[in-house]
Amino acid sequence: MARRKNESRSWRHEQRDQETAERLTFLEKLVLRVLQTRQVPKESGVQFSIGSKAKDDGICLVFQVDDPRVPIVEHGPRPDYLVVYVSRLQCIFTIIEMKGREGKNTEHGIDQIRAFAKLLREEMAQCLPGSWRRALIQRVLLTPFNSQINLKKIEEARKDKVEILPLQYHHQAELYRYISAPVSRSTRYAHEKLPRDASEFNPVEKLIAHGALGKRMRDAFFRERRGADGDTFFLNFRRPGDSQQNYFAISANSRDAVVAFPEAAVDYCREVKGHLQDIGLTCPTLQFR
Repeated sequence: MARRKNESRSWRHEQRDQETAERLTFLEKLVLRVLQTRQVPKESGVQFSIGSKAKDDGICLVFQVDDPRVPIVEHGPRPDYLVVYVSRLQCIFTIIEMKGREGKNTEHGIDQIRAFAKLLREEMAQCLPGSWRRALIQRVLLTPFNSQINLKKIEEARKDKVEILPLQYHHQAELYRYISAPVSRSTRYAHEKLPRDASEFNPVEKLIAHGALGKRMRDAFFRERRGADGDTFFLNFRRPGDSQQNYFAISANSRDAVVAFPEAAVDYCREVKGHLQDIGLTCPTLQFR
Protein backbone atom coordinates (compact mmCIF):
# COMPACT_ATOMS: atom_id res chain seq x y z
CA MET A 1 0.00 0.00 0.00
CA ALA A 2 2.84 2.39 0.84
CA ARG A 3 4.35 1.73 -2.58
CA ARG A 4 1.09 2.61 -4.32
CA LYS A 5 0.85 5.84 -2.35
CA ASN A 6 4.42 6.72 -3.31
CA GLU A 7 3.71 5.94 -6.97
CA SER A 8 0.58 8.10 -6.85
CA ARG A 9 2.50 10.95 -5.23
CA SER A 10 5.24 10.66 -7.86
CA TRP A 11 2.67 10.74 -10.66
CA ARG A 12 1.10 13.89 -9.20
CA HIS A 13 4.47 15.60 -9.02
CA GLU A 14 5.25 14.61 -12.60
CA GLN A 15 1.97 16.04 -13.89
CA ARG A 16 2.40 19.24 -11.91
CA ASP A 17 5.99 19.58 -13.13
CA GLN A 18 4.94 19.03 -16.75
CA GLU A 19 2.15 21.61 -16.53
CA THR A 20 4.61 24.07 -15.00
CA ALA A 21 7.19 23.37 -17.71
CA GLU A 22 4.55 23.84 -20.41
CA ARG A 23 3.38 27.06 -18.73
CA LEU A 24 -0.21 25.97 -19.19
CA THR A 25 -2.86 28.60 -18.64
CA PHE A 26 -5.90 28.08 -16.46
CA LEU A 27 -8.14 27.19 -19.43
CA GLU A 28 -5.58 24.79 -20.87
CA LYS A 29 -5.34 22.95 -17.55
CA LEU A 30 -9.12 22.86 -17.43
CA VAL A 31 -9.41 21.15 -20.83
CA LEU A 32 -6.87 18.52 -19.76
CA ARG A 33 -9.28 17.61 -16.96
CA VAL A 34 -12.19 16.75 -19.24
CA LEU A 35 -14.02 13.57 -18.21
CA GLN A 36 -14.42 10.71 -20.68
CA THR A 37 -18.04 10.39 -19.62
CA ARG A 38 -20.97 12.64 -18.72
CA GLN A 39 -21.64 10.70 -15.51
CA VAL A 40 -19.79 11.63 -12.33
CA PRO A 41 -19.21 9.47 -9.24
CA LYS A 42 -21.10 9.97 -6.00
CA GLU A 43 -19.84 12.58 -3.57
CA SER A 44 -21.45 13.86 -0.36
CA GLY A 45 -24.42 11.61 -1.02
CA VAL A 46 -25.24 13.02 -4.47
CA GLN A 47 -24.15 12.52 -8.07
CA PHE A 48 -25.29 13.54 -11.53
CA SER A 49 -25.26 12.54 -15.18
CA ILE A 50 -26.21 14.18 -18.46
CA GLY A 51 -28.23 12.22 -21.01
CA SER A 52 -26.83 11.30 -24.42
CA LYS A 53 -29.25 13.61 -26.23
CA ALA A 54 -26.73 16.35 -25.42
CA LYS A 55 -24.39 15.03 -28.12
CA ASP A 56 -27.03 15.77 -30.77
CA ASP A 57 -27.25 19.42 -29.74
CA GLY A 58 -23.62 20.35 -30.30
CA ILE A 59 -20.88 19.95 -27.71
CA CYS A 60 -21.39 19.02 -24.07
CA LEU A 61 -18.45 18.08 -21.87
CA VAL A 62 -17.82 17.78 -18.12
CA PHE A 63 -14.57 19.09 -16.62
CA GLN A 64 -13.31 18.14 -13.17
CA VAL A 65 -12.30 21.38 -11.51
CA ASP A 66 -11.55 19.86 -8.10
CA ASP A 67 -9.11 17.26 -9.40
CA PRO A 68 -7.98 15.35 -6.27
CA ARG A 69 -4.68 14.41 -7.94
CA VAL A 70 -3.53 17.79 -9.26
CA PRO A 71 -6.08 20.56 -8.55
CA ILE A 72 -6.54 23.13 -11.30
CA VAL A 73 -6.78 25.79 -8.59
CA GLU A 74 -3.96 25.16 -6.15
CA HIS A 75 -5.11 27.62 -3.49
CA GLY A 76 -8.48 28.98 -2.46
CA PRO A 77 -12.01 27.64 -2.90
CA ARG A 78 -12.85 25.55 -5.96
CA PRO A 79 -16.07 23.79 -7.00
CA ASP A 80 -16.37 20.20 -8.19
CA TYR A 81 -17.23 20.42 -11.89
CA LEU A 82 -17.79 22.68 -14.86
CA VAL A 83 -20.17 21.61 -17.64
CA VAL A 84 -19.72 23.32 -21.01
CA TYR A 85 -22.73 23.15 -23.34
CA VAL A 86 -22.55 24.68 -26.82
CA SER A 87 -25.40 24.55 -29.34
CA ARG A 88 -26.45 26.66 -32.31
CA LEU A 89 -28.65 28.68 -29.95
CA GLN A 90 -26.38 29.32 -26.97
CA CYS A 91 -23.19 28.66 -25.06
CA ILE A 92 -23.67 27.88 -21.36
CA PHE A 93 -21.04 27.22 -18.71
CA THR A 94 -22.56 25.61 -15.61
CA ILE A 95 -20.52 25.45 -12.41
CA ILE A 96 -21.64 22.52 -10.24
CA GLU A 97 -20.79 22.01 -6.59
CA MET A 98 -22.03 18.93 -4.71
CA LYS A 99 -22.53 19.09 -0.95
CA GLY A 100 -24.06 17.05 1.85
CA ARG A 101 -26.80 18.07 4.26
CA GLU A 102 -24.84 20.15 6.78
CA GLY A 103 -25.32 23.88 6.61
CA LYS A 104 -21.65 24.77 6.96
CA ASN A 105 -20.83 22.61 3.94
CA THR A 106 -23.41 24.29 1.72
CA GLU A 107 -22.17 27.70 2.83
CA HIS A 108 -18.65 26.76 1.77
CA GLY A 109 -20.07 25.49 -1.52
CA ILE A 110 -21.53 28.93 -2.24
CA ASP A 111 -18.10 30.51 -1.65
CA GLN A 112 -16.48 27.97 -3.96
CA ILE A 113 -18.94 28.71 -6.75
CA ARG A 114 -18.60 32.49 -6.47
CA ALA A 115 -14.79 32.44 -6.50
CA PHE A 116 -14.57 30.13 -9.49
CA ALA A 117 -17.15 32.07 -11.53
CA LYS A 118 -15.06 35.24 -11.16
CA LEU A 119 -11.84 33.45 -12.10
CA LEU A 120 -13.45 31.73 -15.10
CA ARG A 121 -14.79 35.00 -16.52
CA GLU A 122 -11.40 36.68 -16.15
CA GLU A 123 -9.56 33.84 -17.90
CA MET A 124 -12.09 33.69 -20.74
CA ALA A 125 -11.60 37.42 -21.36
CA GLN A 126 -7.88 36.87 -21.86
CA CYS A 127 -7.86 33.75 -24.02
CA LEU A 128 -11.06 33.59 -26.11
CA PRO A 129 -12.51 35.64 -29.00
CA GLY A 130 -15.23 38.18 -28.28
CA SER A 131 -18.31 36.14 -29.11
CA TRP A 132 -17.00 33.21 -27.05
CA ARG A 133 -16.48 35.42 -24.02
CA ARG A 134 -20.17 36.20 -23.85
CA ALA A 135 -21.12 32.69 -22.78
CA LEU A 136 -23.71 32.47 -20.02
CA ILE A 137 -22.18 31.34 -16.72
CA GLN A 138 -24.66 29.77 -14.33
CA ARG A 139 -24.19 28.00 -11.03
CA VAL A 140 -25.78 24.93 -9.44
CA LEU A 141 -25.48 23.75 -5.82
CA LEU A 142 -26.53 20.08 -5.83
CA THR A 143 -27.47 18.57 -2.47
CA PRO A 144 -29.62 15.72 -1.06
CA PHE A 145 -33.16 16.29 0.13
CA ASN A 146 -33.51 18.02 3.52
CA SER A 147 -30.19 19.83 3.19
CA GLN A 148 -29.61 22.98 5.19
CA ILE A 149 -29.37 25.64 2.48
CA ASN A 150 -28.26 29.10 3.56
CA LEU A 151 -30.81 31.11 1.59
CA LYS A 152 -29.52 34.35 3.08
CA LYS A 153 -26.08 33.73 1.62
CA ILE A 154 -27.58 32.83 -1.75
CA GLU A 155 -29.54 36.09 -1.66
CA GLU A 156 -26.35 38.01 -0.84
CA ALA A 157 -24.69 36.46 -3.88
CA ARG A 158 -27.73 37.37 -6.00
CA LYS A 159 -27.39 41.02 -4.98
CA ASP A 160 -23.84 40.85 -6.38
CA LYS A 161 -25.35 39.53 -9.65
CA VAL A 162 -24.26 35.97 -8.89
CA GLU A 163 -27.26 33.67 -9.31
CA ILE A 164 -26.89 30.27 -7.59
CA LEU A 165 -29.54 27.61 -8.11
CA PRO A 166 -29.90 25.08 -5.26
CA LEU A 167 -31.14 21.71 -6.55
CA GLN A 168 -32.00 18.77 -4.30
CA TYR A 169 -32.22 15.11 -5.21
CA HIS A 170 -31.37 11.93 -3.29
CA HIS A 171 -30.05 9.70 -6.11
CA GLN A 172 -28.29 10.33 -9.43
CA ALA A 173 -29.65 13.62 -10.72
CA GLU A 174 -30.21 14.09 -14.46
CA LEU A 175 -28.99 17.59 -15.24
CA TYR A 176 -29.52 17.87 -19.01
CA ARG A 177 -32.33 20.41 -18.73
CA TYR A 178 -30.35 22.44 -16.16
CA ILE A 179 -27.16 22.77 -18.21
CA SER A 180 -28.74 23.18 -21.66
CA ALA A 181 -30.95 26.21 -20.96
CA PRO A 182 -30.88 29.26 -18.70
CA VAL A 183 -32.26 28.56 -15.24
CA SER A 184 -34.02 30.98 -12.93
CA ARG A 185 -34.23 31.33 -9.16
CA SER A 186 -37.66 29.67 -9.23
CA THR A 187 -36.40 26.52 -10.96
CA ARG A 188 -36.94 23.30 -9.03
CA TYR A 189 -35.53 19.87 -9.71
CA ALA A 190 -37.85 17.53 -11.59
CA HIS A 191 -36.33 14.12 -12.23
CA GLU A 192 -36.32 12.83 -15.78
CA LYS A 193 -34.58 9.60 -16.74
CA LEU A 194 -32.81 10.10 -20.06
CA PRO A 195 -30.98 7.41 -22.09
CA ARG A 196 -27.19 7.19 -22.08
CA ASP A 197 -25.78 5.61 -25.23
CA ALA A 198 -22.83 3.23 -25.10
CA SER A 199 -21.03 5.68 -27.38
CA GLU A 200 -21.53 8.89 -25.41
CA PHE A 201 -19.78 11.39 -27.64
CA ASN A 202 -20.05 12.80 -31.15
CA PRO A 203 -16.85 13.21 -33.28
CA VAL A 204 -15.93 16.62 -31.87
CA GLU A 205 -16.50 15.59 -28.27
CA LYS A 206 -14.45 12.42 -28.81
CA LEU A 207 -11.50 14.42 -30.09
CA ILE A 208 -11.50 16.66 -27.01
CA ALA A 209 -12.35 14.04 -24.38
CA HIS A 210 -10.05 11.26 -25.56
CA GLY A 211 -7.22 13.02 -27.36
CA ALA A 212 -5.94 15.97 -25.32
CA LEU A 213 -2.13 15.98 -24.97
CA GLY A 214 -0.44 17.55 -21.98
CA LYS A 215 2.71 18.32 -23.98
CA ARG A 216 2.54 20.76 -26.88
CA MET A 217 4.13 20.10 -30.27
CA ARG A 218 6.62 22.90 -31.01
CA ASP A 219 5.94 23.05 -34.74
CA ALA A 220 5.45 25.96 -37.17
CA PHE A 221 1.79 26.35 -36.17
CA PHE A 222 2.76 26.57 -32.50
CA ARG A 223 5.36 29.27 -33.25
CA GLU A 224 2.81 31.19 -35.31
CA ARG A 225 -0.04 31.06 -32.83
CA ARG A 226 1.38 30.83 -29.32
CA GLY A 227 1.80 34.32 -27.89
CA ALA A 228 2.83 35.61 -24.49
CA ASP A 229 1.89 33.37 -21.59
CA GLY A 230 -1.65 33.91 -20.41
CA ASP A 231 -3.18 35.55 -23.49
CA THR A 232 -3.67 32.53 -25.74
CA PHE A 233 -5.06 29.00 -25.68
CA PHE A 234 -3.05 26.29 -27.43
CA LEU A 235 -3.33 22.52 -26.99
CA ASN A 236 -2.61 19.51 -29.16
CA PHE A 237 -4.84 16.47 -29.58
CA ARG A 238 -4.43 13.00 -31.05
CA ARG A 239 -7.04 10.35 -31.73
CA PRO A 240 -6.35 7.11 -29.81
CA GLY A 241 -4.40 4.73 -32.03
CA ASP A 242 -3.05 7.40 -34.40
CA SER A 243 0.68 7.76 -35.07
CA GLN A 244 2.81 10.17 -33.06
CA GLN A 245 2.94 12.63 -35.96
CA ASN A 246 -0.78 12.57 -36.67
CA TYR A 247 -1.83 15.22 -34.16
CA PHE A 248 -4.17 18.20 -34.24
CA ALA A 249 -4.08 21.63 -32.65
CA ILE A 250 -6.70 23.99 -31.26
CA SER A 251 -5.60 27.57 -30.79
CA ALA A 252 -7.53 30.62 -29.60
CA ASN A 253 -6.84 34.19 -28.57
CA SER A 254 -8.88 37.35 -28.10
CA ARG A 255 -9.29 37.72 -31.90
CA ASP A 256 -10.06 34.27 -33.33
CA ALA A 257 -9.82 30.49 -32.97
CA VAL A 258 -8.12 28.04 -35.34
CA VAL A 259 -8.31 24.25 -35.60
CA ALA A 260 -5.32 22.85 -37.52
CA PHE A 261 -5.25 19.30 -38.91
CA PRO A 262 -2.29 17.40 -40.39
CA GLU A 263 -2.28 16.63 -44.11
CA ALA A 264 -2.82 12.95 -43.38
CA ALA A 265 -6.12 13.69 -41.64
CA VAL A 266 -8.01 15.42 -44.45
CA ASP A 267 -10.97 13.05 -44.11
CA TYR A 268 -11.20 13.55 -40.36
CA CYS A 269 -10.98 17.31 -40.78
CA ARG A 270 -13.86 17.12 -43.23
CA GLU A 271 -15.86 14.99 -40.76
CA VAL A 272 -15.33 17.40 -37.84
CA LYS A 273 -16.01 20.49 -39.92
CA GLY A 274 -19.11 18.88 -41.43
CA HIS A 275 -20.43 17.95 -37.99
CA LEU A 276 -19.99 21.51 -36.74
CA GLN A 277 -21.77 22.83 -39.82
CA ASP A 278 -24.64 20.37 -39.36
CA ILE A 279 -25.26 21.52 -35.80
CA GLY A 280 -24.72 25.20 -36.62
CA LEU A 281 -21.51 25.79 -34.67
CA THR A 282 -19.40 27.41 -37.36
CA CYS A 283 -18.77 31.15 -37.02
CA PRO A 284 -16.48 33.83 -38.52
CA THR A 285 -14.04 33.62 -35.61
CA LEU A 286 -13.51 29.84 -36.09
CA GLN A 287 -11.11 28.81 -38.86
CA PHE A 288 -9.97 25.41 -40.16
CA ARG A 289 -6.59 24.61 -41.65
